Amino acid sequence: MNVAFFHQNSVAGVQGGIERYLATLMTSDGGKGVLVCAKTNEQGKHTLGLPLTLSSRLPQWLRFTYAVWTNVFSIRSFLKANDVTSIEFSRPEYALFSFLFKGKKTFTFHGTGPATEEQIKHLIHHACCFLMPFVADELLVIGKDTSGLPKSVRALMKNKIRFLDAWYDSYFSPVPFPDINDGLNVFYAGRLDKMKNPDLLFSIVTEAKNKLKDKINFFYFGSDGEKIPAALRETHIKNGGLLSAEQLAKAIRSCHFGILCSAYGEGSPFIVVETLACGRGYILPPLPGLKETYKTQAGILFTSDYEVETFVRQIEELARLISSKEILPDQIAQGVEDRSKSRAANNALSQLLAP
Repeated sequence: MNVAFFHQNSVAGVQGGIERYLATLMTSDGGKGVLVCAKTNEQGKHTLGLPLTLSSRLPQWLRFTYAVWTNVFSIRSFLKANDVTSIEFSRPEYALFSFLFKGKKTFTFHGTGPATEEQIKHLIHHACCFLMPFVADELLVIGKDTSGLPKSVRALMKNKIRFLDAWYDSYFSPVPFPDINDGLNVFYAGRLDKMKNPDLLFSIVTEAKNKLKDKINFFYFGSDGEKIPAALRETHIKNGGLLSAEQLAKAIRSCHFGILCSAYGEGSPFIVVETLACGRGYILPPLPGLKETYKTQAGILFTSDYEVETFVRQIEELARLISSKEILPDQIAQGVEDRSKSRAANNALSQLLAP
């Protein structure tokens, strides 16, 4: 028995929680996962890449959906050849083709969905959610926040909703803090798209540098470095680029803590638990799902709002706690010991494969 993952992008070496989740499960427990995604130049035997023929100006999920419909027989043969009995769909929009394939169907929600300000995306996302009672055998929510689902759908499927937190692999382990007297090192990792609130991040960096001068250094780890304003590149934010898991763990350990300022869209970010596993803390925004998950976690400080000054105050407070040794790396890492990859990933895979 194997599980097939449908996702519109390749997941190997790509940043993003959805991609990291799928890439891990594909290789867990002897490799019982196969992937159906958009075609790329480098894809292994466990991946079926579909050519996206529609215009690149259209949303990627729509191009992928069209590709699935036009390659349905090839996909069925691929699933049969790989003894697929369960299928995981990473977006509710995939309900538009999920019924074409046999097997247990799980739809995974990795965040809270598009913001209401993104009217068309929000409408499409929620409209497809209403198809869940008709096509889904179960819903998997990564994190504690179910607001990516309409309330009526939650009520109808309350007995079919499961929750799962993100995990970390063995590269992420605690080491002592670098000497804070040599400068406070703060990082941001991941995408810099709208839901991540990048303009707020850049304002926080500017204010903190103006206030603390050379006593603070900011680092970016990810593939969106070109989105950092030219005025802040290198002088205010050092771009470390997109890193492998091993490289990312090393980069995190060279810092004192991370910062996240998303206004919405967060479920259970992999980067947060990976950072905690390295014995490093985090400044987090006041999102309900994050607060529920990390409200008792050592090394986590939440902001009460989205004001620049609030984030800067919390940066100074977490730096004080580190300097005074009121929090220690081993203490931080201990809080997420039960979320190691060896425990969590195989458990998630076995749940997907369960009848």
